[in-house]
Amino acid sequence: MAERHYHWQGRDRQGQQVQGNTTAASRAALLAQLRAQRIRVTRMRRRVVWLASWQRPSPRSSDITHFCRHLTTLLRAGVPLLQALQILQRSTTPQRMQAVLHDLHQQLEHGQSLSQAMRNHAAFDDMSCHLVHAGEQGGVLDTMLQRLTQHREKSQALRQTVRSALLYPGMVLLIALAVWVILLTWVVPVFADIYTAFDAELPALTQQALALSHAWKTHGWTVLGLAAASAIGWQQLLQHHANTRVFWHGLQLRLPLAGQVLQQACIARWCRSLSTLFAAGVPITEALLATAGVTGNLHYEKATQLIHRQLMQGKSLTQALEQCEGLFSTLLVQMCSIGEETGTLDLMLEKMAEQCEHNVETTVSRMAILLEPAVLLVLGVLLGGLVLALYGPLFQLGQAL
Repeated sequence: MAERHYHWQGRDRQGQQVQGNTTAASRAALLAQLRAQRIRVTRMRRRVVWLASWQRPSPRSSDITHFCRHLTTLLRAGVPLLQALQILQRSTTPQRMQAVLHDLHQQLEHGQSLSQAMRNHAAFDDMSCHLVHAGEQGGVLDTMLQRLTQHREKSQALRQTVRSALLYPGMVLLIALAVWVILLTWVVPVFADIYTAFDAELPALTQQALALSHAWKTHGWTVLGLAAASAIGWQQLLQHHANTRVFWHGLQLRLPLAGQVLQQACIARWCRSLSTLFAAGVPITEALLATAGVTGNLHYEKATQLIHRQLMQGKSLTQALEQCEGLFSTLLVQMCSIGEETGTLDLMLEKMAEQCEHNVETTVSRMAILLEPAVLLVLGVLLGGLVLALYGPLFQLGQAL
C-alpha cells in the first residue's frame, strides 16, 4: 500500500505540545505508531503529496553541521545526550531542524542509539552515522562528533570556494543579459521609429539590431517558455534516468579546465571522508560503502563500489585504485601504497585531501583572474555592440537630411 503524508499534533507523556509530519499507510497505522511512542494525538490531517516538501523543508547541510558542533559542545560540558537534544530543540534552532531533533529525542527515549535514530533521517548521510556509531562503541561520542564537524566544515569550505569564484562573473553576466533584454524590448523600438521617420539607409549592424529586437518582441515569450521547459525536462531526466546522470557526470569531468577542478574536488572529498572514517576505527570495507556517495559524481560512486568488491576479494586498496583509470591520480595510488606499507593510510589520505583542496583553491583563483577579462569582453560585445548599432546612424542623420 502506498505511503501517505500526514501532519499531526498531540501531547507527549510529559504533557507538552508536539507536532510533526509523518508518512504512513493509513490513519490507523499512524495512530498506532504514535501511540507506541506514548503520544496522544489531538489533531491529524492528510497533506497533499506535491506540497509535502514545501510544508516541511529539509534541513540544510549547514544546519547539520551546526547541530554536530553544538551537540559536541554540550556533551563535552557534561550534559547528558537526551538533555542536550532538548536544549538544542528549545534553542534558536531553525524550524526545519525542530522536527528532526524532536524525532531523535523520541527514538532515544525508546531505547535506540543516536546512530540508529540518525539512520531514519535522510538529512544524515552514511558517513555521519558510521562516525557516531564508532563514537558510541568506543565511548568517545564527543570526539567523533568533533571530527565529523571538522570534516563537514572543510567540505563546505571547499564547495564555498568554488561557488564564490563563480558567483561574481555569473551575476555580472546575468545583469548584463537582463539589461540587454530591456534594451531590445523598450529602447531599440524607439530608435526604430526614429530611423523609420527619417527614411535613411541604415548600416548593417543597426539593421541586425532592429531585426533582433523585432524577433524578440514577437517570439521572446516563446523562447523563454521553451528554455524553461527544456530546463525542467533536463532536470526530470537527471532525476529519473540513471544513464542520463552517468552521461552528464562524465561530461562534467571531461570539460576543459573545469573538469580538472571537479576531479580534484571529488578526490579531495573522497580522500577526506575515507581518512576520517578509517582513523575513527571503521573497517576499510565499511568506510568505502559510506564514502561511495560523498563525491556527488556517479563515476566516482561506481568506482568506489568496484574498489569495495576488489577489497572483498582480497586485493589491497592500491591494487583496486589502479583498476580505476582516469579517476584517481597516480600520486594518490602511490600515497595509498606508502600508507598501506607503513600503517599510516589515514594520514596519507588526509595529506592527499589537503593537496587536492590546495590545488582546487589555486586553480579556482586563477580561473577567477582569467574570467574577469572574459566577462569584460562579453559585456563589450553584448552592450557595447548594441549601443554602437543604435547611436552610430545618428552621426549620419545630417547627411540624410
